Amino acid sequence: MRERNIEVVRTWIDEGWSKGDLAVADDVLTDGFVLHDPVAGREVVGRDAERALISGLRTSIPDLVFTIDDLVADGDNVTIRWIAEGTHGGELLGFAGTGRALAIRGVDMYRLEDGRIAESWTFWDLPGMLRTVSAPAA
Repeated sequence: MRERNIEVVRTWIDEGWSKGDLAVADDVLTDGFVLHDPVAGREVVGRDAERALISGLRTSIPDLVFTIDDLVADGDNVTIRWIAEGTHGGELLGFAGTGRALAIRGVDMYRLEDGRIAESWTFWDLPGMLRTVSAPAA
């Protein structure tokens, strides 16, 4: 089970987030999936809402790629430390595209049920990202 859970999380990061294959959500997320994002101060509930979140982010950062730096799994819980990199090409959190390279670091904790992701808690460097997208042009 542990290895299967690791594979599910890796698939979600590699296929869903990095490649933008939003159809994979049907395979790896439960019907009642919930993303808890205390940094952004909101929850994303359901596969369609998660797909919309990813689609919007990929519109802002079209070449977005996630790399998993560390992964720890225990039973139905998988935690990853990651870096997301790409180019700020479109509007993001109210800031017009700058063409600047972004490198956002974070940690996600996943809880799986029956081999699918039921919940995710994400903690990421919003202040670092805002410094990059809001800095005056050089």
